[in-house]
Amino acid sequence: MQSKLAVLCCACAAFWLPLAAAQQPVLTGPTDPQASVPVPSYTSAFAGYQRLRDETLAPWREVNDEVARVGGHMGMFGGAHAGHDIKPAPTAAPGAPQ
Repeated sequence: MQSKLAVLCCACAAFWLPLAAAQQPVLTGPTDPQASVPVPSYTSAFAGYQRLRDETLAPWREVNDEVARVGGHMGMFGGAHAGHDIKPAPTAAPGAPQ
């Protein structure tokens, strides 16, 4: 079985090798004035640019009232100290041991 596979691979190589050898390009030197050069093209960096659209803004008084309702800017994030439930740390009575 392996010998048949080897013969098949050699036959394919023998068939394609002359065709591949015939396709070698003619190399030209960098100083050859007859050498073909690809046409340069220009694409602007702004070709796909889309203008920023203005968003409709909410009335600032309503937004301020909403922020006050949820407990300030920290209440907006739902932090551990959100809202007005922040109590000052208890202070020791004057003259009490610390």
